[in-house]
Amino acid sequence: MLDFLPKNLQRALEKIENLNEVKIRVNSPVKYTAKSGEGFLKDFVYKKDDLYRFLVLGSNGSIYSKENDIKNGFITVDGGIRVGIAGEFVTQNGEVSGVKSVHSLTIRFPSDVKGVSSVFSSFYKGGSVLVVSRSGVGKTTFLRDFTRFLSNDCNKNVTVVDERNEIGAYSCDNPFDLGVNADVLTYVSKSYGFLQGVRTLNPNVIVTDELTSLSDTSAVLSAIYSGVDVVASVHANSVLELKNKPILSQIIDEKVFNYYVLITKNGLRRTYTCYDVDLNEICKY
Repeated sequence: MLDFLPKNLQRALEKIENLNEVKIRVNSPVKYTAKSGEGFLKDFVYKKDDLYRFLVLGSNGSIYSKENDIKNGFITVDGGIRVGIAGEFVTQNGEVSGVKSVHSLTIRFPSDVKGVSSVFSSFYKGGSVLVVSRSGVGKTTFLRDFTRFLSNDCNKNVTVVDERNEIGAYSCDNPFDLGVNADVLTYVSKSYGFLQGVRTLNPNVIVTDELTSLSDTSAVLSAIYSGVDVVASVHANSVLELKNKPILSQIIDEKVFNYYVLITKNGLRRTYTCYDVDLNEICKY
C-alpha cells in the first residue's frame, strides 16, 4: 500500500504496529503516530525533490492523473490511504491548479473496524444520523461500519457519496467492504452525488463524509425532504461546538437528523455519546 515510498522506509514502517499517521517533512526525520504513541525514524530524512518524487509515484507516475485531488490538497492511494500535501501550489484565477513543490506529506491510515457501530446499531430505529468528532478520532471508521450494517443487516439501498475516496476506496485495488447493497459515487461533490443518487440509484439512505459548506448541507436537506435518510459526519469537539457551526444552523433548527453520535478520545480510549433529535443524551459507551 505504500509502494510510492522507498523500500527501506516501507520496511521500517511495517515494523510499527497500528500505524495511524506518518509525516514526511523536508530535512526532518520521518515522524509516526501509532496506537502506542508517537516517535521519529531518525535514519530517514528526505529532501524536497524526494517528496515530489513520492507524490508522483503515489499518483501512478502522473501528477495530472490526480489533478482534481491535488487541487484539494491530497491524493488517495491504494487501501484508501490519504496523503495530505503541504507545499507551493500553482494558482490560476484564484484557484489551485497544481503543485510546484512539496514541503511535507501527511499519510493517514484508515481503519476498518467491524462492529465499531454495533452498540448504536442495536437501538437505531431508522432515520438520519450525524456523526461528530474532531479530526482523526474515528468518524469515517464508524461511517464505514454503519454503512455495512445498513446495507447487509437492514437490507437498505445505500448510496455512498465518497468525495475523497476514503469511505469505500473503490477507485483503489483493495476497496473496503460496504455490504451487498452499496452503490458508490467516487470523487464527486456532494451536490452532484446527492442529486444524481436520488435521481438514478433509488437509495433508501445516502452516506457521506465531512459536511464542510452550505452547499453540502443544502444537498443533505434536499435529500431528506425527498424522503431519503442521510448518514453524514462533521468536525466538532462537542455538542456546544456543533450548535455554534453556522453551516449547521438550519439542519439543527429543522431537526432533520434523528440521531447524533459524538466520538471523543482520551488517550487510547474512545467514548461514543448518542443523542436524539433534540440533542438530549440517550446513552454513552
